[in-house]
Parts: sequence; structure tokens; C-alpha cells
Amino acid sequence: MTALHGRWKDLESSNIYVVTNPDSDNPYVQLLTVVNNPAKDDRRDFEIRPGENGGTQMIPMMHKDTLGMETIYDLYIDYSVPGRIIWYSPTTGRRRTWQFMLQVWNTTLVQLMGEVEGDVLRLIMRKLTGEEISRLLLHRSMSWKDARKLMVPGLRPLLSKKLAFVSPPGEVLTPAQNERPLSELLGCAQCAPEPDEAWRRFQ
Repeated sequence: MTALHGRWKDLESSNIYVVTNPDSDNPYVQLLTVVNNPAKDDRRDFEIRPGENGGTQMIPMMHKDTLGMETIYDLYIDYSVPGRIIWYSPTTGRRRTWQFMLQVWNTTLVQLMGEVEGDVLRLIMRKLTGEEISRLLLHRSMSWKDARKLMVPGLRPLLSKKLAFVSPPGEVLTPAQNERPLSELLGCAQCAPEPDEAWRRFQ
């Protein structure tokens, strides 16, 4: 869940949240993924944990001003907008839309989207405006390093600029991930579980 680390803005409440690991000497506590609220002196408002069927859930912490107002949320990715996720509570129907606050100065961001079909990764590159830059077919197991080499022809009009590549959840891909399959970094190495009926009605 390190892909969620960073600063997020809750578009419904305008709150800013920081997703990180706790500052603790306890190695077990360090494995937790927590959501801190800078407006409340970095108070821990939520914990993020693995959910059922391989999903991700956000668990509310108990505070006097939020007691009884929050329930468990399931994570969904809004693929229509780069760096946007949705926390949805099937209990209350409440939706929290979070936008990743990416801080990359003097850099052109390229959104990478992927679909896997058999052994083929269909890669689509877009500007943050949604305009398509290029698309190509790659082997499903191709590493991020090798994929970048094949992306060069489609990115030629932008090569004079400093580029940063962003996955659907808003994570900036780096050379540290060179050996990992690009399909895995884009979250499409395995088929995502279908949303439940409550989510269908919500949409």
C-alpha cells in the first residue's frame, strides 16, 4: 500500500490527509499504513488495511468529534482522472473522493493506463488533460525499464521536456522500479474484482 503514500485532498470536505507509516521504533507498528490529519496536529484519523478479495479498506479511528460518523470504506480507483481514488462505504453509501497532491515542478506528467489481455499489455499514454499521446502493445511481463525504451517513439514530441510517468493511483514511477513488470505497477497484472451492487447503484 506504499502506492498510496503522500498528500491527498478530500474533495468533499477539502481536508488534506497524509498517508504514511507511523513514526515508531516498533517494527510491527511501522508496517501499518495510517492517514494523518495535519489540521488536527497530525492526528491519526484512519488506518488503511488489506480488505476482502484482495481489496483495500480504510478503517476510521475513534475520536470524540467523529464518533459514530464514520464507517469502513472500500477503495476504488477513478480511472477517468489521474491520481484520483474513491473511498466508498457500502454501509452508509457515503463517498470520499481523494485527489493526489503531486508536487513535481517544471515537469510534464504523462498518465499511463493499461489493460491486460492474455500475455499482452495494452498501454495508453495520456496528458493530464485526457488527451491521448500514444498507445502501444507490450508483453505482459515486460519490465518498466524495457517498456520505457519502446515508449520513446510515441513520446518524441515531448522528449525536449522533463517527463514524469504516473500510474492510475497517482504514483510517480521511478528507476527504482526498473525490474518490476509495468503491468504490475499499473495495477493490471491481475483482474480487479467486480464492484458490488451497492457500488453499481452509486455510480
